[in-house]
Amino acid sequence: MFFSKKLEDFMEVVEQGSLSKAARILHRRAPPVEKSIKYFEAILGKTLFKMKKCGMFNKGRARAL
Repeated sequence: MFFSKKLEDFMEVVEQGSLSKAARILHRRAPPVEKSIKYFEAILGKTLFKMKKCGMFNKGRARAL
């Protein structure tokens, strides 16, 4: 269950292209969803998204997954 929730968060961020949009759809706050993204990046050893003040940007690797 724990892993599947993180996977769901990750997939929604990829689909929406926005952390805040994904969090809204998932009925969650953005910080826990961001933690899910960081979790997957740590497991894969790759940066999947680029974080900027104006949002999170898919680096192309996330879409490939």
